[in-house]
Amino acid sequence: MKEGKTLTTERKRAFIINCMFFACLVAIAYIAFKYLLAWMLPFVIGLIAAACLQPPINWICKKTKLKKKLISPILAFILVSVVACFVVMGTYNAIGELGDLISRLPSWYKNSAPVVSEAINTQFESLLANLPDEVEQQVISISNDLIQYIQSKLISFSSTALSWVANKASQLPSLLISIIITVVATFFMSVEFDNIKKFIKLQIPEKYRVLVLNSWETFGRTVVRMLTSYLFIMFCTFCELALGLTFLQVNYSVLIAALISVVDILPVLGTGTILIPWGLICLLIGRTGLGAGILALYVLITIIRNILEPKIIGNRIGLHPLVTLVFMYLGLHIMGIFGMFLFPLTLILIKELQDRGLIKIWNS
Repeated sequence: MKEGKTLTTERKRAFIINCMFFACLVAIAYIAFKYLLAWMLPFVIGLIAAACLQPPINWICKKTKLKKKLISPILAFILVSVVACFVVMGTYNAIGELGDLISRLPSWYKNSAPVVSEAINTQFESLLANLPDEVEQQVISISNDLIQYIQSKLISFSSTALSWVANKASQLPSLLISIIITVVATFFMSVEFDNIKKFIKLQIPEKYRVLVLNSWETFGRTVVRMLTSYLFIMFCTFCELALGLTFLQVNYSVLIAALISVVDILPVLGTGTILIPWGLICLLIGRTGLGAGILALYVLITIIRNILEPKIIGNRIGLHPLVTLVFMYLGLHIMGIFGMFLFPLTLILIKELQDRGLIKIWNS
């Protein structure tokens, strides 16, 4: 009997220690991502790039018998060159289309704004005509207050946007320095990757080494899977938008689809931030076909994403879609966008270590 109580006490103690260990890991990860990542970002990108280059570097060295110090900088140079070409070409094309779109905005606003305003006024007046006088006065008062509120917010947003643009413009020199440091760090870390890995490994106490190395390996693999999953979801949304907007004969359909797909990956915003107002305005000004098409496209994209997101992410990271959805939702409400990624990652890490027998938190 006494032996059974001792065994139960040991299990409880082990459970508490494991929970405290992972709580510390989550706290360290949160602090690192929130405060240190921005400062160390060039080196983090360099280390990630160097890690991605290791499989082809090792393969070439094995086949050619050449030294790693010779192959590593060559492949690093190829990687940097290819990424730079894609970024320059993409930026050049995007700036060209954006410039053309922005140049057309004044004439579009001049032609569309009066139509939208007149349509809204007509709908509003027809609504007021059917109301009692007292209710009509209250509605007019509320609408005037609402218009003043929107105007003040627009003025505030305009000044904030201008200050943000000015601030970002002043940061261009530091951004250029960060890019240069990232490129240099990629070269050095590609050559010295094995030594860096060995040094970090030696700093871990031997009794925790297996647990920490397994945790880090699982974390890195899961991050890659999550990123590829979200990129795939973004690509699907882009294709749906591009095809839908092209079918609806919208100008700059590919550029607009790219911008909306970037917004869609942010759970707080989503495609509805752009598509719903756009569709409603089209309905108000009499472009019923385009408005209905845009709203139908929004509904279709929302349904497909809600089906795909938990399933794809769950399958790629090894969690049931329902469990993935629950932890993404909890993370979003507790810690925002960062929590939406961190909560599933933490659960995956715990599950992997449990499957390997390194810890035991639940019975399976």
